[in-house]
Amino acid sequence: MWTAIVCTVQSRESAKAYKKELWVRQQKGLIDPKTLLMAVDDSKFNIGSGSAALNALICVAENLAAIEGHKVVSSEVLYNAKILILLLGATFPFSPCGHAFMPHSSSSAEQGFEQTEVPLNFDLLLDTLNKLSEKSPPGVWISSTDMLLDATGSVNPVDLAGCDGITAFTLMATPEHAMNHGTCTVSETGEITRIEYMPGEEHIGAFKTSDGGCMMLSGVVYFTPRVAETMLSLHTLPPLDACTYVGLDNGAKPLSLSLFFDILQCLTASITQENYISGKYRSSTQQSSETPPSIMERARSLLWKHLRGTKLRSVFLQGISHRYFQHMAFDVVQRYVQCAPQVGRAIAMETRILSSNQGRVVNSLLGVDTKVGPGSLVLNCDIKVPVTVGKNCFLSGLSSSVLGLDALVTPPTIPDGLVVQGIDVLFGNGGKKTKQSILVFYGLHDNLLLDYNSAGATFCNAPWSKFFQRTGIQPSELWSPSTPPGAQTLLNAQLFVAASPHEEYTLPDALWMSGTATPNGDLSRWRSSWRLSLATILQYVNSEAELNKMRNISFELQLEKMKRVLKENDPVCILRFFKDSLIEHREHDILRTLDEVAEQMDNTLIICRIYACIADMLGYMAGEGGGIRAGPAANLSWQTAFQLLERGNYAAATRALAVERGNWITGGQDHIIRASRHYERAGQILTRNVVATASRYIVGTPCDFPALGQRVVVTAPARVDISGGWTDTPPQSYEWGGVVVTLALTVDGEYPIKSVAQRIPDKLHLMEKGGWGWRRIPELALPPGEGWVGLEEDPIVSSTSWRRVGGAGGGSQSKLHLLEKGGWGWRRIPELKLVLVTGEGSDAQTVECTTLSQLSDYSQPHAPAALLKAAFICAKIVEFPSSLSLEEQLSSKYGCGFMLQAISNLPQGSGLGTSSILGGAILGALWRAVGQQHSEDSLIHAVLYLEQLLTTGGGWQDQCGGLYGGIKISQSSKGLPVLVTTKKLSTPPEFLDKLSDHLLLVYTGKTRLARNLLQDVLRNWHSRDHRIVQNMTDLVNTAMEAAQAVEQGDLARMGKCMTSYQQQKLCMAPGSMPKVVGIFVDKVKDLIHGCCFAGAGGGGFLLAIMKDPKEKPHIKKTVEATPELNDFVLYGSAIDKMGIQYLIQ
Repeated sequence: MWTAIVCTVQSRESAKAYKKELWVRQQKGLIDPKTLLMAVDDSKFNIGSGSAALNALICVAENLAAIEGHKVVSSEVLYNAKILILLLGATFPFSPCGHAFMPHSSSSAEQGFEQTEVPLNFDLLLDTLNKLSEKSPPGVWISSTDMLLDATGSVNPVDLAGCDGITAFTLMATPEHAMNHGTCTVSETGEITRIEYMPGEEHIGAFKTSDGGCMMLSGVVYFTPRVAETMLSLHTLPPLDACTYVGLDNGAKPLSLSLFFDILQCLTASITQENYISGKYRSSTQQSSETPPSIMERARSLLWKHLRGTKLRSVFLQGISHRYFQHMAFDVVQRYVQCAPQVGRAIAMETRILSSNQGRVVNSLLGVDTKVGPGSLVLNCDIKVPVTVGKNCFLSGLSSSVLGLDALVTPPTIPDGLVVQGIDVLFGNGGKKTKQSILVFYGLHDNLLLDYNSAGATFCNAPWSKFFQRTGIQPSELWSPSTPPGAQTLLNAQLFVAASPHEEYTLPDALWMSGTATPNGDLSRWRSSWRLSLATILQYVNSEAELNKMRNISFELQLEKMKRVLKENDPVCILRFFKDSLIEHREHDILRTLDEVAEQMDNTLIICRIYACIADMLGYMAGEGGGIRAGPAANLSWQTAFQLLERGNYAAATRALAVERGNWITGGQDHIIRASRHYERAGQILTRNVVATASRYIVGTPCDFPALGQRVVVTAPARVDISGGWTDTPPQSYEWGGVVVTLALTVDGEYPIKSVAQRIPDKLHLMEKGGWGWRRIPELALPPGEGWVGLEEDPIVSSTSWRRVGGAGGGSQSKLHLLEKGGWGWRRIPELKLVLVTGEGSDAQTVECTTLSQLSDYSQPHAPAALLKAAFICAKIVEFPSSLSLEEQLSSKYGCGFMLQAISNLPQGSGLGTSSILGGAILGALWRAVGQQHSEDSLIHAVLYLEQLLTTGGGWQDQCGGLYGGIKISQSSKGLPVLVTTKKLSTPPEFLDKLSDHLLLVYTGKTRLARNLLQDVLRNWHSRDHRIVQNMTDLVNTAMEAAQAVEQGDLARMGKCMTSYQQQKLCMAPGSMPKVVGIFVDKVKDLIHGCCFAGAGGGGFLLAIMKDPKEKPHIKKTVEATPELNDFVLYGSAIDKMGIQYLIQ
């Protein structure tokens, strides 16, 4: 971990922009959150790498000293710190923000959202340095950023233990590359003995190694804390203090030093004191014309005095190559074009990097009719109008407005071989600053540093003489008299219009200079304009605007890619994009785009995924201060949108949801997280609508009505899934396809699941008859000593009298009614209510429902009798909502009420499929009570819908496992409608009995509600987390293997599949395995073939296959002897071959 990362930058104005770049990477997790981030402006433009490094060192030392509480700068902070100084100062004409902030040329066109922007050279260099320094001791790392370090394989940490001095990292290069950059020699002991800057062809032979290559400095250097302390002390010594802000603030003029050819040079064995101090070792191209030679000699004398004798050793970087761009755009374009992925035509609205016929489009938005010629590069452009780019062109940083294309009728053509750049600049001081974009153009093969009189010097790929002859421009108009002969180059030629006295200067106005258009008065306009050279323009680059331009294009492209991923329902995770958008406050752009896509779609699966994405985005917006994602989601203000979803009006529902969301997100973090829950609810409604397609497979046939008052008793075994679980859960089951293998089990020899349904018989009530009809007489208390007993039909009395009346059938306790004078009589009245009972005996809890409103909490799993309430709605015995009352519905359809009872003898949260199997038993009992019978397949599909009503959202494996007996493989195919098929696996004779003997069923004492795990899994699935997507494939494959093991009667293979399955469950729901389960498994691992949790995991039962059934007593003793396993209970279990059973009592 870096203690501090410091970037050296050209100007004070750009420091803020580059520090933000570091901060963004820190927020994205690419830099440790504890690392101090700094951007330090150089003391002057192009100050030199050595001066920039010294200035950065004093600045970071001051900051670290202040953090540690020192009042003055202290070198002690260097001994416990690992500091990285990145030198960004050097200008790079082909990228206004420097070479480091260009997209890396080998970036893939089809990279996903794990990397949410095009990787920059800076990012890859930082990653390489992180790996190299991973095990390094404290010290100061300094790295140039104007080169590429390409690793052909993995980058291994370097061993710097015992290093005393300075370590320069070296690598091998071709002689041609070394001639254009520099080279060095290394002794047998690993010390660098000579450093040479751009040796000529006549000298390069002295640097060749035995294999014909040349050693060269990579641009990365490491200073031990002791040497860094010495370097730090130099800032107090004039004239070296002028390398830093300290000297400038003391009135000194800036002093330029090179890190490699001034500071490190004095450490090489080959150089003499005289040659070093005099500067004779430096070539003419390295000599500074601004600092007097006497001052440079004094500076080098101090460097020699304080640094000479310090060891400069080499560490060779194996498998890493060096790339340094020269001064022609052709070199840049070739680098990108040669690495271009071949992915079809260049329509860059869809991806960030595309190629066409060996042309390259990188991080650019282009119109759909844009054509990019072979060998051309389009970089960081936003040109949405059609344009034709010729062959071998380089376009960078351009927009339609900068080019002046918005008002053109005829699409323009960029001529072959032309470089066109749009560079944002910032002029002025203090509060008076002017921002603008300047159009720069020249030829792909032009050398920016050649004097115009030199052989081979060109402008727009033609000799300067032809340019002057064609345009009438004179050399004196491009270079001032102060520019010495031999230094009049394209780089400092005042060619480019910064401001025109007339209208904006655009591409059509400038093309005449390239020889591709007739002047038509453009020369006079050019002469009357304020013009700048490319060198001057680069000094005034608006770094913030340039970086934002690149980032905004990348973000827009990501939005386009997100649209495509969602519209095509690609299995690509986009959560990283959501998280990163928050860092730059682009979350509302994400939400608007998601709304836009959802509103355009009529595919329920895609809309459901988009709603889940919006819920995720809101969850990230709320942060930790918003609370947990789980919670109620039935606020009345969202009901209009929900009702639109129920009716299938998805576009209107999306708009209504967006309006309501806008009302909530202004209410703070807690309101945002609540809005997130309501979007999840919207997704549940859509999932329920999709699962409802399974209703076509819910088919009942008429059967005999049980007599009034008879009880329909349904029993069922428990189930254990041994592979494939989670693939059965909607929407995975119909978006991906599911396969699950399950066992039906009795527990301690019993069916643990039971349901009872009964039509409630009518009762005999005493009624009064009047002109209005019959009225029930209130029950009153009998006054002491009065009344008489009897039972007669329609008695007539002449006065008020008391009568004791018996109940229906004469068996119940009689009631005393006051009979008023008039017509009266006995009448049978149906009991039009629902009596819902959970449990039995003294543990039974009864809920009576006489109105529809009492059923309204059916979708809340924890509400009293919620499962039973939802069952009445699922079975369509009761319609909810309805304009008819509950009494009216029961009276018109059945003429009676119902008693429905649910009984489970398993612990809550057992994982044995209790709730789903119980749902099947309840529906089976309820339908049989009204004269319908349903097959197991019909009940399986009915339970799917039941659990959507209940909002527990379960899959189909539980009911498949419990309603069918034996061992089954159940499957559902990708697509709609939802259809589940179940097949009993054929096994060798007596295998089920053998397996029963080897089963070990253990209750862990830990309960869980599958719904809590389910919500997290569904969120990960909707986001298409790549681990979840891959795990879905693994789950299916393991289930198929387990089915084979069952049919082969292979207990060991079954156990292996169960163990693999357990790991796959943990991948779906990380952290769901209690610690005590790990303790148990560790103690019995040698006695079992394998084991897995039943159900979703997180608690409940665990099933293992013992190697030897005789070991069960030993396992029981082990459990009893282990304090951590006090809550564990061993149950008897056996394979049930029958499945669901019906009995009429």
